[in-house]
Amino acid sequence: MLDMRNLVFVLLLLIAPAAAALDDCSEVEALDALYGIRDLVIRGAGSYAITSAIEESLNGLRGPLPDGSYRWVNWVKPSGSPPIVKHGHTVSAVHGSGTDSVEASAGKPFAVAVVVPKKRSLFSGNNPSWVGEVEIQFTLDGRQRTRTESINAWLNPGTSRTFDLGTIADDARVRIEAATSAQYTEGEALVEIHFKQAVEQDDPDNPQYETIRSLQRIRSSSSPEVLDAEIAKLERRLFPSLQSYRFTFLIAKTREAEVLLKSDKPKDQEKGKKLLKEVVDEVKE
Repeated sequence: MLDMRNLVFVLLLLIAPAAAALDDCSEVEALDALYGIRDLVIRGAGSYAITSAIEESLNGLRGPLPDGSYRWVNWVKPSGSPPIVKHGHTVSAVHGSGTDSVEASAGKPFAVAVVVPKKRSLFSGNNPSWVGEVEIQFTLDGRQRTRTESINAWLNPGTSRTFDLGTIADDARVRIEAATSAQYTEGEALVEIHFKQAVEQDDPDNPQYETIRSLQRIRSSSSPEVLDAEIAKLERRLFPSLQSYRFTFLIAKTREAEVLLKSDKPKDQEKGKKLLKEVVDEVKE
């Protein structure tokens, strides 16, 4: 029977020719990124190291710019519920005697809302708040714009007023005037400013878009089969005559067989022998 270490060595040798053949390939970066992830998995790297490597590859493929943005990433409104940045303020000013000035800011908003939530905490109900003017300052393409909206009304718990910016701003700062009734003791009225944020979306025009999709699929699954399938897909496109091997899967099964063979239970040892034979048979094909 083939020694376990020798089998792993043979599998690793089989990887080298395929990688070497890519020297003149225009898609070398794509396959190189996938090979790099596979190498980490084969060498037993932890999930943190593998995820970090995937994120590093994604970062490079998206075309990072000096300002921290990416050439090949667009900001879009999400199709579902957007991320929301919330800023809460416990109102202390009494309506008719003054107002609290409440300010908050966040990046990449497409809408802002003034909200009086139903509850102040998990077990405490909220009370109405009066809201006056709402000043919205937002930056778009380096230019600052200002909008002033007037609510001038009492908002009951569980109600809100939303203001669509009509665009995805670089950032926004909101200031509101808020007060509550004298009948409520201090800390019994909560008002919030919400920023509904856009999300990042990879640009399909990016020459490396398919590679990014592959890396995202690999990131979302720890399965060796997924990694091998993504590599095989690219190898078949680049080298139609090349036999693609499930290296990650085979080595994972080899290690599993090794554990079984070291067991004191004859039944486990038999399973290990059978598993190892399956690995050897697939390499021979």
